[in-house]
This record gives sequence, C-alpha cells and structure tokens, in this order.
Amino acid sequence: MGPACLLLAAMSGAFSRVKALEPDDLLFHRIGNVSLRPSFQIAETYNDNIFFREGRPNPALGIVKEEDWIKEEDWISEVSGGAFALWGKPEESSLLAGYKYTRRFFHNRSDQNSGGHDASLAGNIVGGRVTLIPNVTFDSASNPLSGRTRFREGGESDEQLVKISTLNAALKTRIKISRKTFSTTEGRYTFRDFDYDFISQFIPANDYDNIRFQQGFGFQIRPKISLSAHGFVGENTVYRAEESDDERSYLGGGLSAEGDFTDRLTGEVDFSIERGSRTGRSSSASSDSYVRPIVAMSLKYRIGKDLFSQLDYFRKTITGVRRESSTGVENQFGLSIIKPFGRRKNWLVRASGRLTSVDWKAGSYEGDSEERLNAALTVQYKIQEWLHSSLLYSWQSFSYDGLRAGVVDYGVNMFTWTVRAGY
Repeated sequence: MGPACLLLAAMSGAFSRVKALEPDDLLFHRIGNVSLRPSFQIAETYNDNIFFREGRPNPALGIVKEEDWIKEEDWISEVSGGAFALWGKPEESSLLAGYKYTRRFFHNRSDQNSGGHDASLAGNIVGGRVTLIPNVTFDSASNPLSGRTRFREGGESDEQLVKISTLNAALKTRIKISRKTFSTTEGRYTFRDFDYDFISQFIPANDYDNIRFQQGFGFQIRPKISLSAHGFVGENTVYRAEESDDERSYLGGGLSAEGDFTDRLTGEVDFSIERGSRTGRSSSASSDSYVRPIVAMSLKYRIGKDLFSQLDYFRKTITGVRRESSTGVENQFGLSIIKPFGRRKNWLVRASGRLTSVDWKAGSYEGDSEERLNAALTVQYKIQEWLHSSLLYSWQSFSYDGLRAGVVDYGVNMFTWTVRAGY
C-alpha cells in the first residue's frame, strides 16, 4: 500500500516488543497545570482526479492538448505529527493550543509531494463577570488549485503547486451586566495568501483579508436560552498583482438566539441585514452597493439515545478573489448524522453532505453561477483509548457556468484509511 502501511507495521511491532512501555509514557505528560498530548497519524488515500479536471476536452477554452483534460489518479501517503497543550480545566478556565505538521507523498507524481502546517488556539477564560473566548486557526499547505479558486486559462497551471496560507482569528468578550443581561464584543480577522511558483496575467486567485467588529447586548429569556441584538462593521480587501486593490466596506445589524431550545434541540440562529459598498476603484458604480439579508444557523438534534444530527445553513455576501472581483450571494446547506454503536461505543459512523451555491450579483462576473456538492461517509473504530482507525469515502463535485470564466465541471472520489495514535 505504501510508506504509511510499512510505518504502521513497524509501530505495531515496536509496541508488542516493548511491554514495559505504556502509551501514557509517550502520549500524555503533565507539568503543573498544563497537560501535553502528542499525537501521530498515518493515512493512505486513493484519489481518482488529483488535478480536479473535467475529464473531457473543452473547445470553448481553446484546450487542444490531450494532457490538458485527462484525469489522473494516484495513491497518496500522509505522515503527520503534532501535539496539543491544555492549560486549566475545560469546565472552568482553559486554553488549548495545538500544532501539526503533515507530509504528503504521491506514488506516481512525486512532483506533487508537499508539506503543510496547522496551528490552533482556543479557550474559555473566566474572571469574575468577564469571559474571554479566543479562537485562532492557521494552516499553510501546497496543493493544486481547486474549487472556486481554479479557473483554467491553460492546462499547465493545473499541475502547479500553489502554497495557500489562511489565518482566522477571533476574540469574543462576554460581560455579565446583571443576572439576566450581558454584553458581547467580538473582533474577527481573516487573511488568505496565495504564493504562486508561476507569474501570469491570468492568475486565477488573489490574496485577500477581512476585518470585522461586532457589538451586542443580550437577555436571558429562559434559564438556557438567550436572545441578543448586535451591530457590526467591517472591510474586505482583495489584493491584485497587476491592478489596484479592491476594497469593500460593510455594516449591519440583527438578532440572534442560542441555547437549549428543547431537551433534544440545541444551537444558534442569527439573522442580520448587511449593507456594503465598494470603496476602491470605480466606487461610483451603483451596482457596487447592496443591501442583503445574512442568515447563520447551526442546530444539533438528538434523534434517539445514541443517534445525533446536525443542521447548518449559512447565507452571506461574498467577494470574488479572482482576477476581476465581483460580489455574490452564497447559500450553504449542510447535514450530518452521527451514530455510535457497539457494546463499548467504540464504533462511530458519520454521514454528511454539504451543498454550496453562489450567484454572482454584480461586477465582472454578474450572472454567473457555481455549485459545490460534498458527501462523505466515515467509519471510525477506537482500538484503544489512545489508538483510533477510520475509513473515509468522500465525493466532491464542482461546476461553474459563466461567460467570463467558461465552464468548469469536475468530480473527485477519494478513499482514505487513517490510523491515529494519541489521546
């Protein structure tokens, strides 16, 4: 099967021979109020379309070379290692920091071998009436472009490794004013950087960042349900290599409710109205201003004793990150069902699906549309408290229909077997 399987066999043999060495000696360490939990993971993946190609020629784009459209399949071995450090106790004040490095090896296309970094920080720090909730994620990895960021101008760019770095940082402060009232202040910053090995006027994606500030006031209408009103302002900037930057400012407000709505239904629902306008380049164009509803909903429902479901829906305005920017409306619908079973509940089955559609409302891509569909089925087995194995099948479909970008339509099937050691 590849390097991952050989490494797994070596691990199994080592643990069977070293009887005196317990998993806790390697995978759990405590220093004062801080616990350190290293982890190690290997995976083997079969991918039937590693470059996200349509699998047929597209004369409209002038693609005539056979290698420009034939799908390529491959086996990919992954080896990753990292650790989580936990300060405090999750039920009280705590801070959790983690880091993981992953190295990927392609069996047939060694030119696609690459590494990636993932780091995160999350917590819940309580001090008197004030609660701080930080949430930071960072990832940086090299991959071929896919999805919305891939609009082919030439076959060779499909196979170019593009390093994509993403930072999402949020800090939320909750202040308890009285027994039933509270205020919330939240700041968010998102940044994405595309680092190309090739330079072309047809670069399909650009760097961008988004900064947002939100202030809200809430009221506890029931012991486990709160209702709050909020207002927000923000700015989104797209950085272009050959043209001036595109800046858009926005503001709005709305209502949200969160908590345990019934003994089976929990989650959060948010409804807002957002107004945005273009502040860079041709800011006088009337089509660059909009007023649209924004909806965010995440609900968990306990169907039975050991059967759980989660429903997510998001509707928001997005800014294009391609060569010429546009604004559009994105609708995202997701559903997942989780079922643990077995006498020790050491088996877990998760089925999930997500549909994302985008309609471009203004700008250079006005009238275009795109659709992404993801489906996955995971079977996970807990061999020991510190050792897990899982088998995942996932399917991804992407289609784009428009005059400026042509037609992009592809599907990807993947099978992944994973073994993870760590608490």
